[in-house]
Amino acid sequence: KNILATAKEDISNEAYLLLLFLFSTGCRRGEAAAITFERVDFENSKITIAENKIVVDRQEYIKSPKTASGRREIFIPKILLDELKKAKRDYDVLKFKGGPEFVDSNCIFHKQDGSSYSPMGLSNIYWRFFKRHPELKRLKMHACRHTFCSILLSNNATNIKLLPVNS
Repeated sequence: KNILATAKEDISNEAYLLLLFLFSTGCRRGEAAAITFERVDFENSKITIAENKIVVDRQEYIKSPKTASGRREIFIPKILLDELKKAKRDYDVLKFKGGPEFVDSNCIFHKQDGSSYSPMGLSNIYWRFFKRHPELKRLKMHACRHTFCSILLSNNATNIKLLPVNS
């Protein structure tokens, strides 16, 4: 079995959405932690990456992406779009049931109380998934970015900026 098929059957829906999101967008974990449903264009199947969440001295901050070209629109596959629609419905139900205690972060990756995960929180979801599935090869979270680029290249994508490898 591959990683996504295993994640789809995993006890954690968070792990599946996170892995699918990372493999489908190539986002950094801080970008994934900052992304809100407002950044998803459900009509045109694309997502806008415009923020990055960082933690300094245990305090979370939202800032612009790591590089100037980090602000970008990414077309997303139907499978991710469908999962994001489902996640939005689930979020709205949680918000309704949560009442005044609900923290309305509107983040795609959120806790049961609505508050957003930190980048480390997403890493914990990621690594706990691999711990539950020792039969899978453990990939570093950043490797999802490389997988995303490999998929783009194999599908003859254009407008890809290639950078030199430092040796």
